[in-house]
Amino acid sequence: MKGYMDNIQIKTGKTAEDFWKLVSKKGFVKRGEVVAEHSEMLAWL
Repeated sequence: MKGYMDNIQIKTGKTAEDFWKLVSKKGFVKRGEVVAEHSEMLAWL
């Protein structure tokens, strides 16, 4: 998993924490739990 996350950071310049903040602002996460459908998140990406 670490290698996967490192690769994402290299390609996007964003850390896992950065993505967590983005999805929280987008409303995909509430109170630390994912509440969105996978299809919603994939469409956003």
